[in-house]
Amino acid sequence: KERINFNDVENLLSFQVIAALKNIRLKKNCIFHFHSWESALAINSKEFKELIRDKKKIFSPYLTINRLKKFLKENNKFESTLNKNELEISSMYETKLIKLCDKIVVESKGDKIFYNKIGGNKIQEYSYLNSGKYVVHANIAINDKLKFVAGGRPVYEKGFIELVKEVPSIIDYAKKNKLKFNLKIFCKEYSRLTHRLKKQEYLKKLEKLINKLKISKYVLVLDKVS
Repeated sequence: KERINFNDVENLLSFQVIAALKNIRLKKNCIFHFHSWESALAINSKEFKELIRDKKKIFSPYLTINRLKKFLKENNKFESTLNKNELEISSMYETKLIKLCDKIVVESKGDKIFYNKIGGNKIQEYSYLNSGKYVVHANIAINDKLKFVAGGRPVYEKGFIELVKEVPSIIDYAKKNKLKFNLKIFCKEYSRLTHRLKKQEYLKKLEKLINKLKISKYVLVLDKVS
């Protein structure tokens, strides 16, 4: 995976999936549901194609790779979940799945508009929101502490920089209401091989912004937790 050398192992991975499926009884009207671009590694063997030939196939990408690639390119940001090479390969596999499947399910209007260019009328939007409008009623404060936590990989699309930019206004709000505020961002991630910090460029930008806004006593950047 680190060498992004998927071509050489596609058939082997496909056979692994087939071996697993052979141990269960498939109904004639069963549905094959692909959840991520990685699952496209299973589809290239003749045996797997035969297995899914007459079955309904649905793809619901949990990470919309082609759109992410375009977004990062337009913003000239590549400290992302996937590096440039990974984005190229994964977007190709995602496109393969879109062309293979009968229905592509996305979660937003923006995704639907974008993926219509690749999949046409196969793209369907399914929102988990019953309504576009929600009113959230404030809970009664149990003490004078206002604590926020955020977490995930230290990558551009997670929005930690945008979050930190909002902190001064929250500090103002906290002071006016005699509350103690802090934010903890659990995002520092280390390589399993070298034990060195990953995505250092992004983390430096994050720390630089925190210092520039003079909010280091309110915001802590900590090790990522699952």
